[in-house]
Amino acid sequence: MKAKIAAVSILCVAVSGCKPIKEAINDTLNDGTVEGVSQCVELTSNELLSTDTVRNSCVARFEKELSHSTGEKVTGSAAPRSQSGTSFFSGTVSNGAAEYVVTEFTMEVEFREDKETEGKKYTAVIDGWFEPSESMHEFKSHEVLNPPENWGEVPFCRNTEEGPCWDGWWLISLKGLKL
Repeated sequence: MKAKIAAVSILCVAVSGCKPIKEAINDTLNDGTVEGVSQCVELTSNELLSTDTVRNSCVARFEKELSHSTGEKVTGSAAPRSQSGTSFFSGTVSNGAAEYVVTEFTMEVEFREDKETEGKKYTAVIDGWFEPSESMHEFKSHEVLNPPENWGEVPFCRNTEEGPCWDGWWLISLKGLKL
């Protein structure tokens, strides 16, 4: 019985292209890879959706959480910013992980009212397509929710004698695709 199902599946793919079977094969063989996204885009593209919408949907479907050791290879500099009433985090990042495209990272930013007290942490999520490279890529996070009023004006703690100040940022999660 299993042999008949396999034979019918292969015949279906060969003759009519059976999209659901192609998708299932792609999901199984290419989970977490750039190849999976590439084939997903090819199978999903149509006249109703933009290329970016299809690509973003496929990336979200195939991306995987990456290890802490991979995250250590993602470096950069950034700062809190505010523009037209929207608070975000922006800067530059370099993906030194040669075997992965980074598709999303989440960073935590700590603000202190003064240098002596523990600060409050804020989360910033950054989507993108950061290919392995030593060069820096600009990024801008999604809006940071409920930030302090002076979000974009607060100096880095090392650059001031008193608060408020922000005391750095670090990655708390990283997603990507294997090449």
